[in-house]
Amino acid sequence: MDAAVRVEDRTRLDDDLLDELGVASTRFYRAELERIQLAQRGHGTTTYAVARDAAGRAVGMLPVYVTTPPWHPVSDPDALFGYGGSTLCVAGSYGLYENYLTAPAAPVATALVERARALARAAGSPHVMLPHLDAAQAGWLDGYDAVAAAECDKAVLPVTWRSFEEYVSWLPARRRTPVRRERSRFRDSGVEVRERPMSEVAGELAPLLAATERRYGHAADPRQIEFHYTLLAMDLADDFVALVAYLADRPVACSLLLACGDRWISKAWGCDYAAAGNQFLYFNLLFYEPVRRAIERDIAVLDYGTGGLETKTQRGCVREPLRTVLVAADR
Repeated sequence: MDAAVRVEDRTRLDDDLLDELGVASTRFYRAELERIQLAQRGHGTTTYAVARDAAGRAVGMLPVYVTTPPWHPVSDPDALFGYGGSTLCVAGSYGLYENYLTAPAAPVATALVERARALARAAGSPHVMLPHLDAAQAGWLDGYDAVAAAECDKAVLPVTWRSFEEYVSWLPARRRTPVRRERSRFRDSGVEVRERPMSEVAGELAPLLAATERRYGHAADPRQIEFHYTLLAMDLADDFVALVAYLADRPVACSLLLACGDRWISKAWGCDYAAAGNQFLYFNLLFYEPVRRAIERDIAVLDYGTGGLETKTQRGCVREPLRTVLVAADR
């Protein structure tokens, strides 16, 4: 560990700290981390380990969650590693595919992980789990002898075209005709797409989002979904929008987009499956409409997360590796 780096613990974040760290979007980081901290209440503790250099400048940050079951389904340590414990220190992410370990290089990252290990020992957790590290983050931690590790991919779409038609022409030849057919069917369906601030439509869209959760076997309460997205929208304002498909002035499907710097994150999909019909709503709201808008607004990357990778790669996405590691808390 770099002796010039000292680490302090904080229980809250503020914009000044995030600005000092130079994160891509202060609003996005604050909103997401505050939402996770709220979800953590009743399950354990939240600590923000902040690294400072010899001059006192903030140079790194790692959220550390000492938590208890039920685990987040995306990063369930029992499913990934057969963990079986009742307490676990989770660092950088509460289970989402974004890990918020922020550092300029390995020495700072190491200092932060060492603090997470100390917090784990104090809480009686035998391990620290760091979910979904990207390639740079995983490289910083190469010096650790992981007890266990798991790999997955997320899908991202670099936006390099000057028009939507150029995007379609860039796709493999076998994909171009299906995409044009899906766009044509969508345009002729009578569906109207409106871009709405999520703060205005969280209640209207909650039943659609709940319907999708239930379709894939997850319990979902529209009231909780509305509350969750209303809170997020309060912080993110116009950085959190919904593309809503209306049929006869009734919402039948939606996709949610979060802005983080020059990146758009595809957050969620919702649909009234009985009313939607076969209008290719999914492909248009998740891919084609965001691509068209991203080109117009100089967005560099569309981030589609994990899952459904075949569908995403068929529409031009590339895979980026993510690594989840379990390290011992003991020295």
